[in-house]
Amino acid sequence: MVRLIPASLNQIRPVAQIQSQRQAQTPPRQAQMPTAERNYCVFDNSEVDFWVRGREHSLPFLNAVLKNTDDEVEVVKTLYILNKMLDEGVSGIDKMYPTFSRFNDTKSANIQTFLAGIYRKTQVPDAFGPLVKMLIQNSLRGNSNQPFDPNEEIGGAILSYLCSHRLLLSGDEGTQGSPRLEDWQVLRRQNNGKISPRPKGEEENQSHKRSFATR
Repeated sequence: MVRLIPASLNQIRPVAQIQSQRQAQTPPRQAQMPTAERNYCVFDNSEVDFWVRGREHSLPFLNAVLKNTDDEVEVVKTLYILNKMLDEGVSGIDKMYPTFSRFNDTKSANIQTFLAGIYRKTQVPDAFGPLVKMLIQNSLRGNSNQPFDPNEEIGGAILSYLCSHRLLLSGDEGTQGSPRLEDWQVLRRQNNGKISPRPKGEEENQSHKRSFATR
C-alpha cells in the first residue's frame, strides 16, 4: 500500500467534508502573497475557519504539511492558520517547534513574519536564538525588494521574549518595562538558542529609592 505524504492542506481535508461541499462550494482560493501594491497576504477565510474550528484535532494534519512541503505559499498559509488558532486559545502548538525549526534559516520575508508571530505567542525558549539570528541577517542583507519589513515582527517577538523573562524590568514603578542597554548583553550569552542567566555576581543589587519633596 502506498502512503501518500500530504504536501498541501487541500490534500488532507476529510473526504466527507469535501463531498458534502463539492456542489455548493468552489475550491479554496490559492493564497496570495504580498505585492508592491499590497503589502499583506490574502487567504481563503472559509478554509482558514475550517482548520481553526478543528482546534487541537487539526494540529497533526497541519504539522504533517509543514514537515513535507517547501512551497512558500503553502507554508505561509499553514503558519497563518496556526497564528489564528493561537489567537483562539488552541493548545499544543508550542509542541510543534521541531517542525517550525525547519524554517528558522529561511530567507522568505513572508515565512519569517508568520513564524515570528508564532514564536512571540508561544514563547518557546529554543526559538529565541533563531529570532536574533534572523534579525541580524536581515539587517545585513537589507530589505529593498520587499513590500514590508519582516524585522518589525521579528523585533517585536524578541522584545516579547525579553519582557517575559523580566530582563527589561528596571524595578522602579515609574520605569518598569523600560529597556536597559546592559540587558542586550544577554544576546551574547546563548546556549543552543536558550536564554542563559546572568553570571553569578552580575545581578544588580541596587535598591531603587524614591525621594519625596516635603512642603
